[in-house]
Amino acid sequence: MDKNEFLIPDIHIGNTIVSWLKSNNYTQIQLSEKLGIPQPSLSRILKQKTMDTDKLYSISSILNHNFFYNYCLHHYNRVVSPELGPSDLNIGNIIHNKLREMHISHKELADKLGLDPSTVSKILKKEWIDTGKLVMISEAISYNFFEEYCMPINVNRSRIYYHRSIEELLPTNQEEYVKVEISLSTKTMEKIKYIAALTDWTTDELVYLGLNLFLKRYEESQMGKDKSETET
Repeated sequence: MDKNEFLIPDIHIGNTIVSWLKSNNYTQIQLSEKLGIPQPSLSRILKQKTMDTDKLYSISSILNHNFFYNYCLHHYNRVVSPELGPSDLNIGNIIHNKLREMHISHKELADKLGLDPSTVSKILKKEWIDTGKLVMISEAISYNFFEEYCMPINVNRSRIYYHRSIEELLPTNQEEYVKVEISLSTKTMEKIKYIAALTDWTTDELVYLGLNLFLKRYEESQMGKDKSETET
C-alpha cells in the first residue's frame, strides 16, 4: 500500500469521548470519579485532540467502550474487533519489534517523522504514547498500531473457523429449526453485524452458531461435572 493511501481516521478523541458520554447519559463528573482525577483536569484532557494511550485505555476500560477502534475503520493489517486488547500492552516495545520485523532503523523512522533519532528512541522506551504521535508513526510505516488495542477476529477465506467444524453446528434440514425470541444488547448486535460484514454469514446464522457453541460447551461442562461426582 502506498504511504499516501494509508491514512488513519482524523479524530478529535476528546470530542469523541464527550459525544459518547452525552449519548449514554454519563457525566464527566462520574468519569472523573472513576479515573480518580479532578473534574477540571478531565475537562482539560477532553478538550485536547489527542491523549496518551494509557489514559485512553483507562477511559475505554471504565466506559466499556473501545475508543481505539475509532482509529481502525479505514485500513486493516489484521481483522480486529471492537473488544479492548490486553491491559499489559507495551506500545513502545510493539513499535520497536515491528520496526525490526520491517527492517526499519530508529534513524529511518526519525527521518520519516522529521524528528531527532534520540527523540524516537525515547518514545519507544515508553509503555504509552500520545495518540497523535501514534498516528504519525502508523502512517510513516503503513502499519496501524491502534489495532494492537483491539482483539483480533480469526477469519479465514471469509469464513470464521472454530475448534469444532461448522457442519456439526449448522442444521441439516429445516425441521431442526425451532423459532424462539432472543433479546440481544445493542453492543452484541453491533459485534454480530460487524462479523457478518466481514464474512458471508448472515446475522441469523451467526446467532445460531453462537447459541450452539454455548450449548455444546454447557453440555460438556455438565458431563465433566457428572463424571467428577461419579468418581467421587
